[in-house]
Amino acid sequence: MIARYITRRLGIAAVVVFGVSVATFVVARVLPGDPAYLVAGQNADAATIAATRQRLGLNGSILTQYWRYVKGLLGGNLGASTTTSHAVTSDLAQRIPATVELAVVAILLAIVISAFFGIAAAARPRGLFARAADVASSAGAAIPQFWLGLMAIYVFFYELDLFPAPLGRYPGANTPHTVTGFLLIDTLIDGHPGEWVKALWSLALPALTLAITVQPPLLRIVRVTMRRALESDAVRTARAIGLPEWRVVAQDALRLALAPILNMLVVVFGVLISSAVLVESVFSWPGIGQYAVQAIAGSDYAAIQGVVLVTSVTYVLLYLIVDVISMLIDPRLRRAA
Repeated sequence: MIARYITRRLGIAAVVVFGVSVATFVVARVLPGDPAYLVAGQNADAATIAATRQRLGLNGSILTQYWRYVKGLLGGNLGASTTTSHAVTSDLAQRIPATVELAVVAILLAIVISAFFGIAAAARPRGLFARAADVASSAGAAIPQFWLGLMAIYVFFYELDLFPAPLGRYPGANTPHTVTGFLLIDTLIDGHPGEWVKALWSLALPALTLAITVQPPLLRIVRVTMRRALESDAVRTARAIGLPEWRVVAQDALRLALAPILNMLVVVFGVLISSAVLVESVFSWPGIGQYAVQAIAGSDYAAIQGVVLVTSVTYVLLYLIVDVISMLIDPRLRRAA
């Protein structure tokens, strides 16, 4: 049953990715500006521009261009960036670890914030933590992300000098050898705990900025689903037989609430990836968000399509994984499938 469900979901995922590739391809080509002029130069003659368009694969109808693009995708080729003059796959391979590291730390912080305030507010609806949860949720939704990032830089770097300057991923002089591309892992592989702390410290402000601004929907769903779970018959029975309250909350109620929380977690992660564009720009973080901004500014078709396709495939695969996990932990979903 699970295998059949996964096969059906993979088919839907393939259709979604195909639709994303078509939409991105079309939208990229209606952006203002012509990459051929940008590559050839403003003073290039018509023959040079035509040759550049031929080299970039921009000649022919849009269907012909899309067919070339699909053939390249099937061969693992995302094209060449006109902004960096490198293969898009190479550019993304260098930048994806920075974005993933930022996103993972940010989502972990968001989970901690949401779980702490959400569970506490569900257990004591009229208590202090319930009011604190309201403040955290409202503030996270209302504060503009770029403003929060700028204020964090001003207060914690400029005024208090607690965090390093927002000039990239790594403030240390001894840059670790690239093994995985993730600095928090590579610094440990190199055996330098002090450098690991520096890498984590440089990651703290952008990750916290992201976490604060994306946690409101996750906090709300934790609070609502946990409240419903605590009022369910199963939890009432667990309390009636004398189980400790911490076990009732942490085991019985959390298990009932976990499926919708996991689904919301994927939605929040998708929002977080898209939100990383602003945070990476504010903190000069060399991830795919900053790469996407540069690509849009330079009408870099291949880079734009590569960023959107990679993020879309990641998002679809995460949803598939969460669906399967939800089926495994919730028998009601297995019966529905």
